[in-house]
Amino acid sequence: EKKKLKYKKQMGTVVRMKLLCEKKFWCVIGIFFYVSYVFRINEEYCYENVFAGVKFNGDVIFYAGILLLFGLVLFYLFMDTEKYINGYGVLYVTRHRKRSRVAVNIILNQIKGISQMIFFVLLIYFMCAGIFGMKAVKTDITQFIYYVVIFYLVCLNLSLWEAIFEIIFDARIAIVIEMVILMLHIFAGEMIYAYEKSRYLYLLCYTNIAMTIRNEMINLPKFMVITVLVLYALIKAVLIVAVYGKKDIIQENS
Repeated sequence: EKKKLKYKKQMGTVVRMKLLCEKKFWCVIGIFFYVSYVFRINEEYCYENVFAGVKFNGDVIFYAGILLLFGLVLFYLFMDTEKYINGYGVLYVTRHRKRSRVAVNIILNQIKGISQMIFFVLLIYFMCAGIFGMKAVKTDITQFIYYVVIFYLVCLNLSLWEAIFEIIFDARIAIVIEMVILMLHIFAGEMIYAYEKSRYLYLLCYTNIAMTIRNEMINLPKFMVITVLVLYALIKAVLIVAVYGKKDIIQENS
C-alpha cells in the first residue's frame, strides 16, 4: 500500500513537471496574441506602448488587454512555488533541515521567472515590429527603461504574493486570489482618479503605475516609486521566509 502511494506521488510530480513545461510554452504563444493586440490598437509604434495598458475610464476591450498581459505573467509562474512544498522542497528539508535556503530559492525563482517573461515580451514586441518594418516614433530611451523597471517591480510584487498564497493554500487558489487583487488594484485606481484623491494613494494599488498611460497621468517622483516597490518586494520576501518556515510540509506529504 505504501509503495502504491509513493508511486502515485511520483506520477503526480511527473505530471506537474510536464504542466510546467507546457504552461511556459503557452505563455510565450499568449505574448504573440498580446503583441498583435498592442499593434492593432495603437496608430503609432512607440517602445512604451508595449506596457501602455488602459487609461482611466477606458473602453472594456483595453482592460481585457492589460489583464491578459498580467495574467500571462502570473500563469508563467503558476505552480512554481508548489514544487518546493510537494517535491524538491520536502527532500531538501528532510535532508538538510534548512528551510530558509528553500525559501530563498523560491524568491530567486520568482525573480528569474519575471525576468524571463519580460524578456520574452520585449523580444517578441521588437521582433514583430522588425518583421513588419515598423519604425518607432521618437522615444525617450531613459523614460522607456524606467517603464521597464517599474513593470518588472510591479510584476515581481504580484508574483511574490502568488508565491505566498501557493505556500499557504495551493497554486490554483493562489492565481485566483492574484487576479482578484489585480482587478481590485485597477478598480481602486479608477476610484482615486474619479474622486480626485491624492496621487500617492496609487502606491497602494501599484498595478496602475505599471501601465505607461496611467503612469504619465499619475506622475509620481521616479525615485519614490522605485523605492516603495523595492520595499514592498523586500517585505514580501521576508513573509515568504516566515510563512515557509511555519509550513508543515513534511506532515502534509507523509
